[in-house]
Amino acid sequence: MIYKVFNVSSKEGERLITDDDRQGYVVSPRSWHEIYLITADVRRDVGCYDKKYLDVRWLLEDVLDCQRRVVQMQVLPISEMGGAEGLTCPQGNFIRLSEPTYIGACDGDGQSRFTIAHELGHWYLHSGQQAIHPAMVGQHRPFERSEPQANQFAAELLMPSHLITGHESAEDIAREFGVSKQAASYRLNSLFGKKGRVAHSPSFPNPQNFDANPLGKDLRQSRNASRRLLVSCLQTSNTPRQAVSTTPPKIEVKHD
Repeated sequence: MIYKVFNVSSKEGERLITDDDRQGYVVSPRSWHEIYLITADVRRDVGCYDKKYLDVRWLLEDVLDCQRRVVQMQVLPISEMGGAEGLTCPQGNFIRLSEPTYIGACDGDGQSRFTIAHELGHWYLHSGQQAIHPAMVGQHRPFERSEPQANQFAAELLMPSHLITGHESAEDIAREFGVSKQAASYRLNSLFGKKGRVAHSPSFPNPQNFDANPLGKDLRQSRNASRRLLVSCLQTSNTPRQAVSTTPPKIEVKHD
């Protein structure tokens, strides 16, 4: 399932992307290999590079919010989310989750975990970007659109390609990595295709040949920006977070 939950800036202010915005907004281009490198850095940074199951609720709430204080995690009633399961502040100040999504992630629900990983993708990849132009299929390729990028980030974060051999079944992937069977099947097909080989799409730039690629300069700049964000997370771990006066207070959800 693709979640249309990225909050973006526009001339009219901020608005929530809905299910009608199926491709998201035009953002800085990123190759899928580049996104893999970013998620690998994230996993390595929190000591989970070789672990199949990554608790993304722990990563967002305990590490990024409570310990490092670089982003606020907010939990709101579904009635206050405009129909979304989660959304991310375009400036990177907060990530909001619906109560069912938060509770589901605490219980290990695969779909809820993917929602959080998707929002983390928006936070790591798109914070601070001016994403004001709607993406159009046929005009903008997947590596130029916010939603495919965030989905790829979520897939790599939850199901890293370096931990999947291709001999697993979808049921194996779902159980070991804590995702839905649908997400596991899609991941296996995207990595290995129907013939059991690593699948490569010609739609995405070759990350090994940036200089020859017309998008190479933009890809290098965007990857460097993501790496600077990772470094900033470490450097600001003991720095008080600035207050965000425009956001509602954080709601604590207790689940028996």
